[in-house]
Amino acid sequence: MKDETKGFISAIIAYGLWGIFPIYWKFIHHVNSFEIVFHRIVWSFIFLVLILAIKKELKNSFAHIKDSSILKYFFMSSLMIGSNWFLYIWAVNNDNILETSLGYYMAPIFNVIFAKFFLKETL
Repeated sequence: MKDETKGFISAIIAYGLWGIFPIYWKFIHHVNSFEIVFHRIVWSFIFLVLILAIKKELKNSFAHIKDSSILKYFFMSSLMIGSNWFLYIWAVNNDNILETSLGYYMAPIFNVIFAKFFLKETL
């Protein structure tokens, strides 16, 4: 399968899931948003560790955590993604789906601006 085809199929699946997630969050609206985010963090970590272990990159990945200069960026990015997840789930469960969609549309733009001006990354 060509890379372009794989990319197209991956994009369709990603956007399809992105469209279905608000329905899923509404089904579990009775669960506290903090609890949902906590589960996302824990299960994402477990899944990541499994992938790194399978690829035999676990030791190399944890070596980066020991570097305090990199650790502050990990901490900042984890706060940002955790806040993003929480606000998204909270907004959907409080019937702000349209506003949430607009926020998710604008988020990549703000991420690039943040990275360019505050983290001094190049485009």
